[in-house]
Amino acid sequence: MKQTLKYILSVIVDNLNYAEGKHAVGVALSSGIIIFSAANLDPFASLATIFAGLSILFCSISIGFSLLALMSRDFKIKDYGKKVITNNTNLVYFKDIARFATDNYLNALIKSYNFPKNYKPDEFEVDLAKQVLLTAKLTNFKFLFFNKSIQSLAIGIIFTVVMVVVIAMGA
Repeated sequence: MKQTLKYILSVIVDNLNYAEGKHAVGVALSSGIIIFSAANLDPFASLATIFAGLSILFCSISIGFSLLALMSRDFKIKDYGKKVITNNTNLVYFKDIARFATDNYLNALIKSYNFPKNYKPDEFEVDLAKQVLLTAKLTNFKFLFFNKSIQSLAIGIIFTVVMVVVIAMGA
């Protein structure tokens, strides 16, 4: 059981690092767009300035979501109740794991991976399972915030493109 939990934890930590990397790229891209848009603020071209301002606003929101996700290690994470195992439940996938409570997750592992029915996890395995669950919940949180961040960034990019078109048209 220990090796199974260690493997699952390593997979989730890889996903956590991937999520943090995506946030870092999003912050860099949003920052670049903000700098580009700010350089094109012109009080005499009011329409372009409006789109530049909207671009800056939405890219700033994107950065805010990413920074919240990157600081999320300090947040309290809700412990979910019992999750029913279905055929679609993947006991290695962080989104599925995030909905379990510790005892239920250990029981699901015992059942799904053919451990003896009378297998009793020791305290180290319980602690490993808690770490797996908390890391899965944290990873899930980071990916949820990445989705919100990328949506704001996409809107900011659209406003930047419109701003460039308006400037090119001379409006």
